[in-house]
Amino acid sequence: MVVARSYGGEVATDLALRYPDRARALVLLEAAPVELLPVAAEWTRAFRDRLREVAAASGEDAIGEELIRELAGEGAWGSLPHEARLIFTHNGPAVLADLQGDWLKADAAALAAINQPVLLIASTDSAPQLREPNEAMAAALPNARSALVGGGHLIDPAAPEALAFIEEVLESR
Repeated sequence: MVVARSYGGEVATDLALRYPDRARALVLLEAAPVELLPVAAEWTRAFRDRLREVAAASGEDAIGEELIRELAGEGAWGSLPHEARLIFTHNGPAVLADLQGDWLKADAAALAAINQPVLLIASTDSAPQLREPNEAMAAALPNARSALVGGGHLIDPAAPEALAFIEEVLESR
């Protein structure tokens, strides 16, 4: 069972494509490949460029705050516990590294090879560019279902929909 969010979902999807026997099922939290939809790819490239500009102007420690502000809204940074803000602050270099490489190039035909059960969770409050690739991915995957939850891009991996899916997959062993 692989549970992944955002860019981690591209990694999880790549794992399922390359090593299908290593992933019994996937739970992807707004984690569809951005290259699946041109508008999502364009938005992601602009976001990557903005984060690079923030790093150049204010240093890598400022990336976490900009990331959270963009993905979760203006007030989200201040609402995070201090420990979470420290984690995001110190992960600035990792965020930049994630944005350096190419994104997963998997079209609908390639995604159709993933036969494992997949749960795609999107958030009602996320930007359409984060939510809509899930819809395209759901249409391409033969064994996918979708769920829409409240909140923003930082979807709780222990959301009731995710836990119910995981339980169902584990019980089907």
